[in-house]
Amino acid sequence: TLRSAALAALGRTDSPQVADLLVSDWRHYSPTLRNSVLQTLFQREEWLNQLLKALETGVIAPTEIPAAGRQFSLSLAKRN
Repeated sequence: TLRSAALAALGRTDSPQVADLLVSDWRHYSPTLRNSVLQTLFQREEWLNQLLKALETGVIAPTEIPAAGRQFSLSLAKRN
C-alpha cells in the first residue's frame, strides 16, 4: 500500500522528526500498520526515545506493543 511504501521510505531517513510524525498519527493506523510503525521506530535509538515518551504520556498504550518490544523498551528505559 501507499502507507507501507511511505513508511519504508521514512525508515531510511535519519531525521529525528520521523518518530514524531509516526507517533502523532498512531490512532489512525490499522493494527498491521502499527506493527510496521513499531518496527520502524525500533530501528534507531533516538526514535525509540520518542516511542518511550509516547508510552509515558498515554499516546500509545503499553498493551499495543508486542511483548518482545515492551521488554526491549523497558531495557532501554532503564539504561537512560
